[in-house]
Amino acid sequence: MPTKRKDGRIQTSVTITNSLTGERKKVYVYGYTEDEVKRELNRVKLDNGKEILMPTFKKWADEWLKIKSDDVSPTTINSYKDSLRLHISPILDKYKLKDITPSLVRVVLRNIPTQRTKEYCYIIINAILNQALREDLINKNPCINVKKPKSKPKEASIITNEEFNMLLNSAKSAKNTQFEIILRLAFDTGMRRSEICALRWEDIDFNKNIIHVRHAIKIDRYAPIETRFSIGEPKTDYGIRDIALTGILKLNLQKHQIRQKEFFKNKNRILSLKDFVFMSQHHLRLGNFIQPDNITHEFVKLKRKAGIKSDITFKSFRHTCLTSLAEANIPAKAIQAHAGHANASFTLNRYVHRTEKMEQEVGDFLNKRNESL
Repeated sequence: MPTKRKDGRIQTSVTITNSLTGERKKVYVYGYTEDEVKRELNRVKLDNGKEILMPTFKKWADEWLKIKSDDVSPTTINSYKDSLRLHISPILDKYKLKDITPSLVRVVLRNIPTQRTKEYCYIIINAILNQALREDLINKNPCINVKKPKSKPKEASIITNEEFNMLLNSAKSAKNTQFEIILRLAFDTGMRRSEICALRWEDIDFNKNIIHVRHAIKIDRYAPIETRFSIGEPKTDYGIRDIALTGILKLNLQKHQIRQKEFFKNKNRILSLKDFVFMSQHHLRLGNFIQPDNITHEFVKLKRKAGIKSDITFKSFRHTCLTSLAEANIPAKAIQAHAGHANASFTLNRYVHRTEKMEQEVGDFLNKRNESL
């Protein structure tokens, strides 16, 4: 009910509800005449308090992360959170969505040192504001007027046979037999770190010479340490696949299994098919899976010990394996299935590298074609 204030104005209120969050808020309107109050009251009702309840970028970014969590993996969500925390939020968080301008987006991008990170942050900001546009929170996405940064993906190095042998010798000299098997597995299969860590003995069929890739280690860096690592499915649905088990890898895995059985016997325990192929050596986690980051750290140590100067990383094994399949003229669809990707074009564009052997085969083919003429 309208009331008269001491300053002569008429005051009344209306409760509005944010249709997105369910938040209710009482809004007071003022005027010197009843008509003025009525007009202001109607404006607030028609707008449903959109202007008043307009969320800040921070609040909407949090909501957007919840929306995206239904579509992407926890690892991707954590990647979004890291980019927001490090580069985007310090500048945009305090602004309401309607107040974000192309200039503010450019300020964010200008303060980012690398081109690839600029491109990634632009993609995130654009996605957040596009979602706000679809929810009718804003009338225009300011990213439309900002040129998208472009970066050239850094091509991963291929591991040479010499480097692979150097890594194996480095693992042998360190008496790290478990990591020696991991190196061989990565070289022969191109499996992801997370898939290697989640591999159980029941996933290896020594009779049919097949490795069943069914699980992967999921990492939530924002979760408490005790729940940070968990067992889940591979990165995509296509990641669930079967991979051929080579003869030399089979022999090494069987020897590794015998060593594990002996180790467990000394601990008064029987190795089961449910046990992990690669186990943590830490006394508090004995028998549990190893963490993907540990593979990276161990690889760096062995690479340094071996004296390898190139810029290869553990992920280079994946590139090396898939490139070698392409060199052998394996069909693109088969390479895609081996990699666990959604389509062959992504596999070929991102993971298969042009090599001298490929170019030589092209030259040989053209020479034979010319001879036939």
